[in-house]
Amino acid sequence: MGLALFQMPLPKVFFTTKPAWPVLTTPQTKPSIYRTMGPGLCFLATAALICLLSRHALAYECTITNPRVEYMPCPAMGIDVASPRFGWIVECASTSSIHTAASGSSSPNSKGPNGAGTPVRGTYQQAFQIIVTAADADGAVVWDSGRVESMESRHVVFGSVGRSPQAALSSATAYDWTVSVWVATDVPRKNVALEGRARNVAGKKILKVQDTGRRTGSARSQAMPAARFVTGMLNVTHDLSGAHWLVAKSSGQNLCRAPVQVGDVAVERAVLLVAGLGYHVASLNGRRVSDAELESGWTDYERRVPYSVYDVTGLVRGQGAWNVLGVALGNGWYATWGGGEPSRVRKTFIAKLFVNGKEVLASTAATRAEKKGRGEGDGTAVSSERGADDALWVCGEGPVVYDSLYNGEVFDARRASRVQGWDTPEFKIDSHWDFAMIAPAPPPGKLVAPKMPPVRRVAELPALSLSEPAPGVFVVDFGQNIAGRVAISLPRTGTGNVTLRHAEVLQHTGITAHPVPGMISTDNLRSARATDVYMYGEGQGPDGRSGRGEGDVVVYEPTFTYHGFRYLEVRGYEPRLSDVKAVVLQSDAAPTGNIEFSDSLLNQLQAAIFWGQRGNLMSVPTDCPQRDERKGWLGDAQLSGEEVLFNFDVVATLIKFVRDICDTQNEVGQIADTAPFTFGGRPADPSWGSALPSLVFYLFTATGDTLVLQEFYPYLVKYLDSLLVAAEIAGLANLYKSYGDWCALPGVPMCSPHLTGSFSFLENVRQMAEMAAALGKTQDEKIYLAYHQSFTRAFHGAFYRNGTYDNGVQTCLALPLWAGAVPPDLQESIADKLVRDLVETHRYHATTGIIGMKYMLEVLSRMGKTDVAARMLQQRDYPSFGYMLTNPHEPATTIWELWNGDQAGPEMNSRNHVMFGGSVGGWLYKFLGGVRAGPASLAAAGYREVEFAPPLGTCMPLTKVSTSLQTLQGRVRMDWELGPCEEASPPWSSKELRPSTNSSKSSCRRLLTSILIPLGSRGHVILDGRTLAPTSPAFTVHIDGVDVLEASLEPWGLEVLQATDSLVELSLTSGTWMIETLFEVNAEAASLCDTDTAFSLSPRGGGGGYSGGMQDATGAEGVTATS
Repeated sequence: MGLALFQMPLPKVFFTTKPAWPVLTTPQTKPSIYRTMGPGLCFLATAALICLLSRHALAYECTITNPRVEYMPCPAMGIDVASPRFGWIVECASTSSIHTAASGSSSPNSKGPNGAGTPVRGTYQQAFQIIVTAADADGAVVWDSGRVESMESRHVVFGSVGRSPQAALSSATAYDWTVSVWVATDVPRKNVALEGRARNVAGKKILKVQDTGRRTGSARSQAMPAARFVTGMLNVTHDLSGAHWLVAKSSGQNLCRAPVQVGDVAVERAVLLVAGLGYHVASLNGRRVSDAELESGWTDYERRVPYSVYDVTGLVRGQGAWNVLGVALGNGWYATWGGGEPSRVRKTFIAKLFVNGKEVLASTAATRAEKKGRGEGDGTAVSSERGADDALWVCGEGPVVYDSLYNGEVFDARRASRVQGWDTPEFKIDSHWDFAMIAPAPPPGKLVAPKMPPVRRVAELPALSLSEPAPGVFVVDFGQNIAGRVAISLPRTGTGNVTLRHAEVLQHTGITAHPVPGMISTDNLRSARATDVYMYGEGQGPDGRSGRGEGDVVVYEPTFTYHGFRYLEVRGYEPRLSDVKAVVLQSDAAPTGNIEFSDSLLNQLQAAIFWGQRGNLMSVPTDCPQRDERKGWLGDAQLSGEEVLFNFDVVATLIKFVRDICDTQNEVGQIADTAPFTFGGRPADPSWGSALPSLVFYLFTATGDTLVLQEFYPYLVKYLDSLLVAAEIAGLANLYKSYGDWCALPGVPMCSPHLTGSFSFLENVRQMAEMAAALGKTQDEKIYLAYHQSFTRAFHGAFYRNGTYDNGVQTCLALPLWAGAVPPDLQESIADKLVRDLVETHRYHATTGIIGMKYMLEVLSRMGKTDVAARMLQQRDYPSFGYMLTNPHEPATTIWELWNGDQAGPEMNSRNHVMFGGSVGGWLYKFLGGVRAGPASLAAAGYREVEFAPPLGTCMPLTKVSTSLQTLQGRVRMDWELGPCEEASPPWSSKELRPSTNSSKSSCRRLLTSILIPLGSRGHVILDGRTLAPTSPAFTVHIDGVDVLEASLEPWGLEVLQATDSLVELSLTSGTWMIETLFEVNAEAASLCDTDTAFSLSPRGGGGGYSGGMQDATGAEGVTATS
C-alpha cells in the first residue's frame, strides 16, 4: 500500500485520523528524519505525507485547487489594490474505508457512500501559510504569513493576518504566491447557531447528542503550486506620470504603433498597461498580448475608465533588440451614439510598458519641433520609409473601416494587405501614417482596473444546416441562440463584398405578413443592422473555389462587435457547411453549477436559462445581446442575481457591476435603472433599484465576505434613505414607479406598479437589516427592523381590499405572502386564492410578469407546494416556458422576453432575454434541486453552512434531480431520488423497508438522498413533510444503517437538531452522506395529482426553518398559518 501511495501526483497529502500528532515540514524542504510516534509510523515523502497506523486508521489525501486573487482565477491580471484577497479550495478524499456508524465499524462496501475515494467526513482546514514572492529571478519574499490558525480559505487579505509583509506590493509587477494548509479531522461539536434557530420554532423537539469534542488528526499539506497575479496601478497619479491620452490625426486611423528598445538586458518580467477607448487590441512584435476580446470593458467613462494589464514577459525582446507595441482601436461604447453609429468622440488610448520594474515606453506625443527636426514638414505627416528607430507614436488606417456594436463591422481586405505586419519592427511606415496627437478632451474618469475576467471566446459551435431560400442567399443554422460572432473561411482573393447578416429567428406567419420559408427575420433587432461586410474590392482576382488550398483561404472574424443570433445569412459567396462556425463570446466566468432532472423539458429549460445568461455576460450583465439596446438593466440583474451565482463564477463580475450601479447614484441617494447609465431613468423604479442592495446581499450570501458589505454599505444606506423619505412622504400606495411587473401575460390585468415597487422596497429593508447584523451594526439593524415592521403593516393597509390584494392577480397575491404583509388570520385565505388561481383558474399556467414569477415560485415552495410549481413549469401549451421551448413556429434555445414572442410585434420582442430565465433559474437550484447557501450571517454565509432540502410533495412530478455547485468552500452536491418503498434497498441500508400501514388510504414512499458537503462546512438537512396532504406522515430516517431518530448515539458527524412526526432537521459535518427517508402520503390525495384540483391548499410552516421571507405581519420570521 505504501508503494502505491508514492505514485500520487503533487500537490497531494495523505492524512490519518489517528494519532493526533502533527507532522510538519516547510514547502521547500523535506524533513531530515522520520519520526515514529505512538502506535503508527508517519513519514513525508516527495509525493505525499503518509501515515501508517493501527488497523483502525483512516488514510486520506488532500489537494489545494482554485487559487484566486480578488475573486479572479489565477493568473489574475490588474490587481490595483494594495491589500488583495486570496482564496483557494481544499479537498480531501479517503484512500481507505471509513468509520461511520456509532459503533465504530467501517463501511463494508468500498463502492458505497463512505468507501475509498470519497470525501472524508469531518475534515477542515486548521491553519494556513501564504507566501508571496516577486516573479523574477531573485524571487524575493514579499509576505510570509507564517502559520495562521484559521479555517478561512475564501478571502484572506494580504498582510492582514500572521506576520507583517516584508514589503508592500508594487505597481505593474508580477507576483507568485503559494499556500500550505494544515488539515484536521474532528468529531463535530454542536452547532450553536443551528440549535438557536431550531429552538425558535415552537413545538419542535431538539435531540441532544454526545459531544466528545475529540480531535483525531492534524497534518500539513504540500504547498500549492505557485499561482500568479499581476498588479495594476496602485498610485495612478504617480504611475501615469509622463503618459498622455493620444488620438490619431483622423478618425479613420485606428492602428497606432511605437517602437522601443529595452536596453542590453535580459527580460525577467514585463508588464503592459493599456486603456483603449472604446475597445482595443494590443500587440507586441506582431503577436496579440492576450486572448481577451472587446477590451477593456464598459463603465461610465465620466466616473471610471477601465484599463487592461498584461504580462508580456514572453513577448518583449531584450539584449538591445527592437520591439514594436501596437494598439488597434474600435468605437465600443465610448465612441458610439445611440443607434450604434460612431460619434464625434474620438477613439483614444493611453499606455505604459514596464520591463524589469522600469518604464521603457509611454504613450507620449512628440513636440512639433521634434517632428520637424526629423524632416517631417509641418510636423504632422510621417515621411516615407521610416524605420523602427523612430521611437514616436504614429497612427494609420487599418482594415476595419467601420465598426459598431449594434450595426457590425466593415473589413477592407485591400487595407489589410497594405498594413500586413504593421505591429512588427520590420514594417516600414509610409505617408499613410501620421504622428499621434495628445487628446484635446481626454476621458475624465479615474483609471481603474476592472478586476474581473475579460470577455473571451468561450466556445465554438459548428454549422448544423445550410440552405438557399432565395437565389444567392444562403442561411446557416447553428442550432443555438448565442452572443458572439461568426468566423468564416473565404477565398483569399475575390471580387465584390461578402455580407453576413445575423438573426435570432426565421420568418413565419406569426411574425411576418408574407414570410419566405427559410429567410431570416431581423425586425426585432429594430435599428441594429447586425451586419458584417468583408470587402474584396475590384480587380483582386477570381471569385469562387478554384485552386482553393490552405494558402488560398483567409478566415474572417470581426474584431470590435458582437451579435445575438442563431442564424446567419451569407450573400456574395456560397459557403460550405464546414466554412462557417459561431464563436461564443462571454465575460470569462467558468460554469459553476449543474442541475439535471428526470424530466426532459426541465433539462431543456435549464439549458435555455444557462445559454441566455451566457449571452448576457458581456462586461456587464445585459438584458439582451441582439437589438439596439444591450444595456445593464438593473431589473434584469436583480432578478437573475441568484441564478447567475449558481450557474457561473461571477463574484468578481458582479462586484464590478455593483460599482457601476454606485456610479449612477446622485447626491440624494437615487440611482438609475441602467448601469453604466447611458439610457433609462433616475430615480429607478424600486423594483429595478432593488438590484443595488439585492446584489450585495446575494454576494455576501455566496462569499461570506464582510469587505463586500463594507465597501458598498454607505451606498446602500444612502439609497434606502432616499426610498424611506419617498415612502414616508407619498405613502406606499403612491410610491413612485416606472415599470411594475414587467411583461406580464397579455390580456390579464397588471398588478399595481405601486404594489410591486413597495414590495421591493420592503425586501430591501429586510436585506439591509441582515447585512447590518453581519457587520455588527446593531443599532442599524434595529432601525431597519423597525422600519420593516412599520412598512409591512402599511403595505397591508395600502393594498388589501375586498378580501384580496389590489386586483387579485397572481403577482398581487404572491408578493404580500413573501413579504410577510398578510396578517395571520388572512394567510390561509390568500394562499388558497393564489393556488386556486394557478391550478384551477389557469390550469397550472402563470399570468405573472418577471417580478411575480420569481416570488410566486418561492412562495409556493415555502408553502410546501414545490410540486405545484414544478408542474407549472412542465406545461407545454401557451402561456408557458414549455411553449417557448417546443412551439412549432420557433422552438427557443434561450428564454424569450415575452410570453407570446412567436406572435407579438417586433418593437419589443427579444428571443434572448435574461429576466424571465433569471426569475426561474435560482428557484430550480434552491427548491427543485433543494440546495442553497446558509443564512446571511457571519457563521453561515459563503457556504460555511449549506442547506439541503429535497422537496417532498404529494404530487411531485419528478423522480430524480441531481444538483452540483462549485462554491468558494468547495464542491456541493445533492442527488435525490423518489420512489415507492417496494423498490430494493441500497446496499448500504441495514434495515428492511417498512411497508405501508394502510394500503387503502396511504402509500409508502422512499426518498434516497446523496449529499456532498465541502471541507470546513456543515450541512443543514431539512426533511419537511408538513404539507403531505391531508395528514402528516411519520418519518423513518436511515443513515449508515442507523435509524437516526431512534438510536441512542447517532453516526459519527451527525446531529439531530429537531424531529417531529413530519419534520426532521439534521446537522451534518463535511463529507459524503447517504440518507434514506421513508414516509407515507395519502393515497386519496395522490389520486388527484393528475387533475386540475387544488387540494390541501393551506400553508404549513415556513419551509422547515429556511430563513428569509414568509414573515408574519409583525416582521417575525418563521410564523405562518396552519390549517
